[in-house]
Amino acid sequence: MVQKLQIMVSVNVSGNESIGLLGVVYRTDSKGNIIIDEFGSKAAGQGKVNILNKGSVDLDGQGAIGMFAKNNKAGTTFTNAVALK
Repeated sequence: MVQKLQIMVSVNVSGNESIGLLGVVYRTDSKGNIIIDEFGSKAAGQGKVNILNKGSVDLDGQGAIGMFAKNNKAGTTFTNAVALK
């Protein structure tokens, strides 16, 4: 399943090196291990995340990041994480 996140409100973030909106292709467990093909290898759209921001992201902190999308699958060479504003 492609994870789609659409934000239409204001996001306010405070703190040094904080992240306002974060999208990763695969979730991690409590030990930091990446969970790949969580819904079976044939489930459509796994391994993709799309973030569309139609609101605002206000940051207050040194090194803060407004929106960050990451393909966290080891060894992959293609982009499956998209962040749009």
